[in-house]
Amino acid sequence: MAKGENVDISPSFHDRAFPDIIANGFGVEVKSTNKEPWRCVGNSVFEGMRDPSVQQIYVVFGKMGGLPAVRWGRYEDRIDHVRISHAPRFVLEMESKASLFEKMGVSYNDICVLAAEQKMCHVREYARKRLKPGERLWWLEDEPGEEKTLPIEVRLYMKLPREEKTALRAEGAILYPQIVGGSRVKK
Repeated sequence: MAKGENVDISPSFHDRAFPDIIANGFGVEVKSTNKEPWRCVGNSVFEGMRDPSVQQIYVVFGKMGGLPAVRWGRYEDRIDHVRISHAPRFVLEMESKASLFEKMGVSYNDICVLAAEQKMCHVREYARKRLKPGERLWWLEDEPGEEKTLPIEVRLYMKLPREEKTALRAEGAILYPQIVGGSRVKK
């Protein structure tokens, strides 16, 4: 309880929950960077660990690069992009001119209640709009009529047919050229 106020402040229900702090239905997500820009990778688009009691979320962002400072704002207003690594993650930009949701034409509150598949439809559409001619979303979806699936069973590489080994080595070299670079090449 906040001293002298009728505000119940508590950490989230789990150490990896979102947001970090809960106060009477409001959430506070705490972010920081050691760099100069007011930008960092945020939480998963899927928000699987979101505290269901939170109605409105704010972000408090500490920047330690350059001249240290702190800024805050509504979380949804500070999300300006989606970055894909192992999973789609929001990117927070404290100096953002337009939120990701304005760019998508859908509100954050509407996205939050969607199932993961429906959220990904919005992410794909956003990513497609950013593509240059000839580019495609190979990391999100298959081309129409093209099947790119992997067998679910684990198999030893040494026991694979020669053609499959060759195909896997070629794909690895194309996707990760540093693996075929010389030992003196900087990685």
